[in-house]
Amino acid sequence: YSLMFINCVLATQSKRALSKDEFTGSFVLPRIKRASKYMLLCREISQNHFYIVDSPRRNSLEEDEDSKNT
Repeated sequence: YSLMFINCVLATQSKRALSKDEFTGSFVLPRIKRASKYMLLCREISQNHFYIVDSPRRNSLEEDEDSKNT
């Protein structure tokens, strides 16, 4: 369905249609790889009992910028 829509848009722009392989390689696989890396990272963090907090330095820098703007 998505490929058909994209190819219709490309046709209105006088551009050539994408094949299934081109569509998969350009749009689907990069997002699957990114999602897979994110899920692996979340799993590792959870299994090793780590958690993420904001950096105190980062928060203090943001507060400094906020105080300058007021």
